[in-house]
Amino acid sequence: MSPARLNSGLDKLNTRIIELLRVDGRRSNRELARVIGVSESTIRKRLRKLRESGVLRITALTEPRALGYTSEAIVSIHAEIAKLDAISERIAKIPEVRYVGITTGRSDITCVVLLRSVDDIYETVTKKIASIPGVRQTETSITVKVIKRTYDWFEVGGRKAASAK
Repeated sequence: MSPARLNSGLDKLNTRIIELLRVDGRRSNRELARVIGVSESTIRKRLRKLRESGVLRITALTEPRALGYTSEAIVSIHAEIAKLDAISERIAKIPEVRYVGITTGRSDITCVVLLRSVDDIYETVTKKIASIPGVRQTETSITVKVIKRTYDWFEVGGRKAASAK
């Protein structure tokens, strides 16, 4: 569902619940109910519907560098067009791959890998990605400095998550 359509399908209560959870995903149903001014059962029902519809997924985010994953690379892949879906699906199954997308432009597939070292990136690209039948060529760009990493994909209710208090 596109962000515009998703945003237009949320009422004020659902929007407020999401805004609060984006700031602190550990808030209890009781806390959400108190801040918003509705019953806890209303919050529980709304959260269940948001999760079941695929609008909301509550998860823990980790900081890769704090866990020793200090090497990140963007891998651009040139592939046989007839095998794009199959290649992309195989790449998506590689645990070190954090993102895969079929793209337009200079490459056919782009993926992001996150590993402990540049040597690990080399092993993953040469032995796990480049060896997939139909992969013609790879071009790897090592990320030397991350300027921004966010998991907010759009603004809810016309406000940034940080402004939701």
